[in-house]
This record gives sequence, C-alpha cells and structure tokens, in this order.
Amino acid sequence: KEIEVLRAKLVVLEAKDQQLRIEIQEQDCLIQDQDYELSTLLSWVSLKELQTIGKALADILAASHKIPCRLDFSESVKRLQEKEQSLNMSMTDTAAKVCTSQKFCSTLRKKMRHIEIQLPALLETKMLAASGGNFCTAKDVAEEIQSLTAERDCLEGLLHEWSTLHAKNIQKLERVKEGYKRLKEEMEQEEFAFEKKLKENTLKYMEMLEEKLQSCGRSHLLEKICEVDLEACQLLIHGFLLNKNGSSVSEGEESQTEEMEGMEDASLTLKWEHSKCFSVNSSKHGAFRHPPIGSKQQSAHCELKE
Repeated sequence: KEIEVLRAKLVVLEAKDQQLRIEIQEQDCLIQDQDYELSTLLSWVSLKELQTIGKALADILAASHKIPCRLDFSESVKRLQEKEQSLNMSMTDTAAKVCTSQKFCSTLRKKMRHIEIQLPALLETKMLAASGGNFCTAKDVAEEIQSLTAERDCLEGLLHEWSTLHAKNIQKLERVKEGYKRLKEEMEQEEFAFEKKLKENTLKYMEMLEEKLQSCGRSHLLEKICEVDLEACQLLIHGFLLNKNGSSVSEGEESQTEEMEGMEDASLTLKWEHSKCFSVNSSKHGAFRHPPIGSKQQSAHCELKE
C-alpha cells in the first residue's frame, strides 16, 4: 500500500515537473524573442538615442494630460449652463404670465368702460319713463341698472386682483431677468477662461512637440508620434479659429476686446501655419526638416499682412 501511495505521488510530481518544463520553455522563448527584438531595435537605434526617445515620450505624455480628449466644458460651466436653461424657462413662463394678466386686465377694463357708457343712457331712460308715468318700463330699467352696477363692481374687484397679480409678475420677471443676466455673464467668463486656457495649453504643447523633434534629431519613431499629435493640435486650433465662441462684453469694452481677440487669433493662426511644417508629408521626404529662421519670419510677416 505504501508503494502504491508513493507511486501515485510520483505520478503527480512527474506531471507537475512536465508542466514546469513547458512553462520554462515558454519563458525561454519569450525572453529570446524579447532579446531578439531588443537587439534588432538596438541595431536600428542606439541605446542613447532610445533613452532620449523614452525621456521625450515621457515628457510628451505628461504634457498631453493638460489637453482633454474631448472639447467639453468643465463641470462648473455645465452647472452654470443647467442653471441658465432653468432660468430661461422660468423667464419664459413668467413672461407668458405677464402677457396673460395684462390681456385679462385690458379685457376687464373694456367691459367696465362699456358698462359705464351704458349707465348714463339707462338712467336717462328711467327718468323719462318715470316722468311719463310708464312705471313698468322704469322698473325694468332700474333692475337693469342695478344688474350692470353689480357687474361693474364685480369687474372692479377682479381688476384690482389681477392688477396686483400683474404687478407681482412684472417684479418677478425683472428679478429673473437680472439673475439671468448675471448668470449669463458668469457663464461667458467661465467659458472664455476655459477656452483661453485650452488654447494656451495646446500652443505650449505644440511648441514642446516641435522642440522635442528638433532636440531628438532624425528620430523617425519620435517624428511619427509627434506628427500625429501636431495634426490633432492643428485641427483643434483650426476649430477655434472657425468657431469663435468667446464671451460677450459690454458695448464700452467691445472694441477693445475685439482688438485683443484679433491679435490672439493672429497669433493662433501663425502657430497653426508654422506647425504645418511638421505634417505627415515631411515623412515622405525622409528625415525631419525644420525651416530656417528667415523663412519663419517671412511666413509670419505674410500671415500678419493677410
């Protein structure tokens, strides 16, 4: 029995040994593949250049976190937008109430004027009927006068109530308009600050990509990576230039703000045009080529002139 137990344990150990041998062989193959890939990479790129590329990619990755993946406003701006929608609906509802109460008050006044026009004529008819001895007609006219007077008093009470409600609705509408105006200004300031910061971060990121491309020399690996990011930044800046959704300001500051935005847009255009020299087309001509300083100044001068 002991021998059978030992034989069973031996079978289990042999199976484990076989499994471990297979795993060791797989790990050896993986290490050999990695060594082959590393040796191939080192034969293509020197170790120093590879370290430089790794450091550059780490810097690019750290800087890219400042650029959002989607052009979406921050949570504070979204909350302000939700408040704006709520206030806009409240303002529309209050304005509708003001119009309704105003129309109803106007209708009540018309009815009261119509009754007041009828009363003198009825009084005169009553007096003529009474003086002529036609007391039945005088009695009927008196009852009609009494009914119209009661209706006028009722209309006057309704007019007072609705006039009070109309005044309250007007005050509420003014408060809602004032709150909406303040909220709109705050939201536009937040949106302008968000867009300005995003533009600045994008331009800084593009400048950093250009510097990395220049400092790393003829690195095709880094060039390919930077070209994709530069093209994405170009599209982002181009979108800002096409869709100017800056904040609105008062009329006194409008001209000054337009001038500042024009200067900023000109700067963005220069950066965008300048970054085109890092497009994918450059890879078709071999190594990365940076334009000389003179050509950059000429292109900047032409862009400003346009």
